[in-house]
Amino acid sequence: MFGNLGELAGLMKKAGEMKQNLAKMKAEIAECEFYGTCPDNKVSVVLSGDFRLRQVKIAPEAGADLELLEDLVKTAVNSAVSAAQINIQEKMKEVTGGINLPGLF
Repeated sequence: MFGNLGELAGLMKKAGEMKQNLAKMKAEIAECEFYGTCPDNKVSVVLSGDFRLRQVKIAPEAGADLELLEDLVKTAVNSAVSAAQINIQEKMKEVTGGINLPGLF
């Protein structure tokens, strides 16, 4: 009967450690920068790990066609978001030991 309490205590300790590791990882990720570009590199962006747009660079020749420029910016931002999501998923696997915990990021 009391053997299960020891297992439960160990599980609670691991959960506490995981919570601390997740908080640390979240702070580290927020400081990361992720880069995205469009295929022809006329637009590039820098996105923080907490998904804040930090920088947008647009080559002068990209501004001639407004509709094209909008598409290039969208492509570059989506590229940076994908890079951030992949990085976050990999870090989550390290912290959780591969356990999928939905809703954390």
